[in-house]
Amino acid sequence: MREPSSRQQRPQAMLPLFLIPSMVLAGCLGRSGEPADSSSVLRNDTALETSEAGAITIYLPFDAAPDQGLAVRLFFPSAQSCRFQEGAPVVLLVPGGFDAGDLALEEPDPMASRYGYIMLRYLLPGGESDDGSFSGGDFDFRGLDSIEATAQVMRYAGGQMADSQGLTILDRLPFALPGELGILGQSNGGNLALQAIVHALDLPPLAWFAAWESPVGDQYVTEELNGNLLYDPGTCQVTTCPMDGLEQALHFDPHAVTAETDWDYSIQELEGALFLDFNGNGSYDPDDGEITVSGIPGPRNQDGQAVFYPSQELADIILQDTDAVFGSAIYPEWLAVPEDIPGFWNLRDGSLVLEQAQHLQPDMLLMQLGSQDDHIQTQPDYPHARSHLRGWLDLGHGFVRMNPDSQYMALVTGQEATSFPDNDAGQEPPWPGTDSWMEPELVGSIAVDSHLIPAAILELADRAHLGDLSENLQEVAVLR
Repeated sequence: MREPSSRQQRPQAMLPLFLIPSMVLAGCLGRSGEPADSSSVLRNDTALETSEAGAITIYLPFDAAPDQGLAVRLFFPSAQSCRFQEGAPVVLLVPGGFDAGDLALEEPDPMASRYGYIMLRYLLPGGESDDGSFSGGDFDFRGLDSIEATAQVMRYAGGQMADSQGLTILDRLPFALPGELGILGQSNGGNLALQAIVHALDLPPLAWFAAWESPVGDQYVTEELNGNLLYDPGTCQVTTCPMDGLEQALHFDPHAVTAETDWDYSIQELEGALFLDFNGNGSYDPDDGEITVSGIPGPRNQDGQAVFYPSQELADIILQDTDAVFGSAIYPEWLAVPEDIPGFWNLRDGSLVLEQAQHLQPDMLLMQLGSQDDHIQTQPDYPHARSHLRGWLDLGHGFVRMNPDSQYMALVTGQEATSFPDNDAGQEPPWPGTDSWMEPELVGSIAVDSHLIPAAILELADRAHLGDLSENLQEVAVLR
């Protein structure tokens, strides 16, 4: 597992204002059908000023975050700048990585401000932002508390609950459209979002769900396909990627030292290496292209030491023939025991819950986002994207698409629409040729990848607002 690079952080980058096309702005009507009054006073006599775009941090009551609650930061446009005449759609960003998330600076979000939507970020229990804001409780490595916390923020964003001051999102922002709530899963946040959708049966209807390069599946999260000589492109199924010879190749070298990245991105030096022995000599030889498959960080052991969880596929092999994998070596304390691994992934692998998610949110629009140089996966067939889309398509889901319409990519980049792929909805990217469905890294001097998220937000928000499920669009659906 790699330490995050600048490439991995690009989705948080904002489009420079001079690159954003000028738009004709329309005011919000709000709940009353009248233009929103930016000086309106809230129930607790605290005025939320919306004559200009801004941000505010609120806290949500939550049992696993006692006293403090869950920290949530709202980024909002001015009351005169909503995307729709009826108001501003709401977007919840579910954080990627393995940590508890971050809130970003408490200042206006350029894209939300320009295009007239409301963005929410939050911290999982035990999380702390760079500015000192924090959520109560203890971090559970994205387990059940994190899942239920994510669902709690969804309830608030959907207008179903009040914050710790007794105020709903509509009380604070009367022009919000919580009935048009969209979810943006950033990388591993896609798995967390899917788990939250199926664990909370009382969630509001979600307008859409977009997954930015999300590794929906345990073998993608652990990165065990990267550089894997046993992997055959085009063979992954919805929940697993079969590999001939995996049972024979999996071994443990007690004399090697493995450097793995912990949840806080510190490097852990681990004694021994669980690896794929491609040359068959029983020793870990990275110079021969052999790879470690230790997994991702999870709950600590009783001594507070880091524990890593490999995929369910590797756990099955260890459980079936532990002696063949470890020989005379002692099972390392840092490696999760195979009996604990199914329960771990049942809460962290989104591919296992697609059927339940589709049943609970049948009208939710679905989009997978990805560029040609994925921030984690290196396989030529982009199996994490193809298998995720195939899962929804196999279930007969109504709207499923790979990447935004080229018209929306043109809108946010200021480039020609012909510079971007224009994939029809309802189709799985082909193999071979998958890369042609992915966004280019550069168009002229524009770094395209950082524009994927705003383009997806705008297209999905517009489609949900207008009820437009067409395979492709000839123009941007909402011009302001």
